[in-house]
Amino acid sequence: MITINNKEYDEAKLSDKAKVAVNQLQVLRTRKAQLTLEYQNQDILQKHYSLMLEDELKQEEKKVNPKEAKVELNQEEIK
Repeated sequence: MITINNKEYDEAKLSDKAKVAVNQLQVLRTRKAQLTLEYQNQDILQKHYSLMLEDELKQEEKKVNPKEAKVELNQEEIK
């Protein structure tokens, strides 16, 4: 038995064309769920690598501008 639009049908009594449609809908629902999970994982990875890049760029800025880093230290020492 399968339910379509809140009505139950005996799958064995469906036409071949209807059986193909039911099968394809099941395949499509499964694939859609897989794609949704894949999209969510891609989004998580993109955020992760964006944060990693931001952190790395901050480290690079400190290496490129050592004078600015020393000025900041000197200002803190003065306080």
